[in-house]
Amino acid sequence: MSVAAGRFVSGAGTLVNIGLATLGWIWWRLGEAPGARLAGWILVVINGLTSFGYLIFSAAFGIGGWNGASVMAGVVAASLARGVLALVDIGGYYAIVRASARMVSGPLIIARFMKPSMALQTLVNKKNCFLRSAALVAVVVFGIILGPGLRLQRSLASDVNDRPASP
Repeated sequence: MSVAAGRFVSGAGTLVNIGLATLGWIWWRLGEAPGARLAGWILVVINGLTSFGYLIFSAAFGIGGWNGASVMAGVVAASLARGVLALVDIGGYYAIVRASARMVSGPLIIARFMKPSMALQTLVNKKNCFLRSAALVAVVVFGIILGPGLRLQRSLASDVNDRPASP
C-alpha cells in the first residue's frame, strides 16, 4: 500500500465522522418532522464530538490513526503540525458544542418530546450537578487509563531508538 493510501485509510474513520455530522446538519436544516430534526441533531452531536475529540487527543499525544506512523508520517515538523492540528480541533469541538446547543434552543423540538406536565423552564434552569460530576470523573478515569499507555508507548519508542543498527 502506498504512503498516501495508508494515510487515507488511517484518517478515514475521522473523515466518515465529519461527513456524517455534515449530513446530520443538512438533515436537521431540511427536515420538517420533529423526529427527523432530532435524528439530524443526534448525528451532528455524536459524530462531530467524536471526530474532533478523537483528533484532539490523537494530535496532542501522537496516538491513534493520526500518529507519526500513519496520517502524519513524513511530516517534517511533526510537533508543530500536531500542535496546530490540536488547536484547530479544539476550535472544531467548541464549534460543534455551540452549534448543537443552538440547534435545540427555543421552541425547536425539545418541547414536542416532553410530557405536557413538564415545564420547559424547570428543565432549562435546573442545574444538574450529577452530570457535571460524572463528566469530571470520566475525564479523570480516562486520564488514569491513558497515562500508563502513553508511558509504555514512550518507553518502547525510546528502546527502539536506543538499539544499535544491525549489520
